[in-house]
Amino acid sequence: MEYDLIIIGGGINGAALARLAAFQGLSTALFEAGDFGRGASTNTSKLLHGGLRYLETFDFGLVRDAVRERAQLLTLAPHLVESRRFLFPRTRLGRHGRPGIKAGLTLYDFLAGDLKLDPHRWVGPDELREREPGFLPEERCGAYEYSDCVMDDARIVMENLVDAAALGAVVKNYHSLQGLESSGGSGPGGNVEVTVLDRLTGREGVWRAKRVALCLGPWTDQVLRRSFPGAPAQVRLSQGIHLIADGLPSQSCFILPVPRDPDGEASKRYFFIVPWKGKHLIGTTETEVGDSPPEPALPREGEVEELMRLAQTYFPAWRPDVLCTITGLRPLARNAKGSTITLSREHEFHRLQEGIYSAVGGKYTTHRTFAEGFLAFVLGGKGKREAKDIKARPLPGAWADAAERERIRTALRAHSFVDESVGVTWMRRYGKRSLELAEYIGASAARRERLAGPYGLLAGEAEFSAEREWARTPEDFLRRRTDAYFTRGAGVENLDRLRSLFAARSPGLETWLGPDADYRAFLRNNRHVAASGDWEKDPA
Repeated sequence: MEYDLIIIGGGINGAALARLAAFQGLSTALFEAGDFGRGASTNTSKLLHGGLRYLETFDFGLVRDAVRERAQLLTLAPHLVESRRFLFPRTRLGRHGRPGIKAGLTLYDFLAGDLKLDPHRWVGPDELREREPGFLPEERCGAYEYSDCVMDDARIVMENLVDAAALGAVVKNYHSLQGLESSGGSGPGGNVEVTVLDRLTGREGVWRAKRVALCLGPWTDQVLRRSFPGAPAQVRLSQGIHLIADGLPSQSCFILPVPRDPDGEASKRYFFIVPWKGKHLIGTTETEVGDSPPEPALPREGEVEELMRLAQTYFPAWRPDVLCTITGLRPLARNAKGSTITLSREHEFHRLQEGIYSAVGGKYTTHRTFAEGFLAFVLGGKGKREAKDIKARPLPGAWADAAERERIRTALRAHSFVDESVGVTWMRRYGKRSLELAEYIGASAARRERLAGPYGLLAGEAEFSAEREWARTPEDFLRRRTDAYFTRGAGVENLDRLRSLFAARSPGLETWLGPDADYRAFLRNNRHVAASGDWEKDPA
């Protein structure tokens, strides 16, 4: 079969492009070398935000698109996106006065137009102290409060792919690109041959398409060097790490300025402290890395300590209790000048040769507009009149309104194996697809068995993730299909059982995948407490 479009890369941009292309009626296939979103797309700040700091670099168009997309995604994925109020304090540690902060937030609200969330307001020192007594106890300061969103990035990637597959796209993870060969491109009789290695079986296959779109993020230049010798580099790489921590004395979301350097020079960086999944997410750092993405991406010397020190600067009573790190790479457009801290997250599209295209840059919040722009670029305007508008199409788990949400909850309670805690978790993770999962698990007594540990996981949920969400390894299931990774135990009690479950579907899996199938190595790389031998002694 010759496809209209083959997409290489299964992060958020590739997933959104596959969904849009299939929605437009194009025969579409997507290949991802690892698990979907395993690279940059699930190692984010978990913020679906407009990019307040990009106002300083005059990226008004980017911010306008982002704040409007933010509001749309609240409606199209209400189970995965949540509006939160953020505090931006005016403190001696920052470089902005109260008028500067207010002007930026006024513009932030204005750019959202009719789609703005609750507008900003001033929180005086007394109110801030009452709400956050542990924040800068030696300084009397106030803060501006404004609206932004947090998200479940891994599940947003997954639901884009679930919808793409429902619309007819072929979607495959653990299939790595081996070569591209164009024979006339998109002209009459022309196509692109794509050689792909199935990493679960070790077999290569050749797929043909009229057009190929590379959504490779940090790995763009790596592929270009191999497949298009002499092609100019497209990406600058910036690494950011985050901490998942316990015990931080705060219930609010904060955006905080990195304090001045010891020599007195004001920093242009900010970091976030955000309550997330019962813990706190602290990040992010900003470090420009070399031309090739590190494998695996790991915290660099001093980065973890820097974030702990920053958090303690604002919350001096906190005693660092870090569960794990998250390390992500940002693929920025290479032709931009200056520090990566100030670079725009605008996307860029490139034609490599007839029928083969690549994209770099982009921002999580604008993944839908990225897909629209890239598909139009790849098609060259062809079929524009017939294009259908996907803007109003919700993700598969979205409920239409509060009444439907309550009907789903009521239906879940009818299943004896879904207690209140599991039902709440499923609603947040799967939305209305919880009913599909409940029906699947209810069909077998073995599926209703609880997995070990305080995770609220049933055996059938692991099977469901393997059969309907392409999970192939314990890491896929524990890190990206569910939340078990973000606990002290990280699901390690279930490793043997999960290995058997996934190996039964892909014999020889650990042999073919090598280190990518080693969950304990993944935990060690990310400094997870579960990688140590005494994690069970810690409170759950």
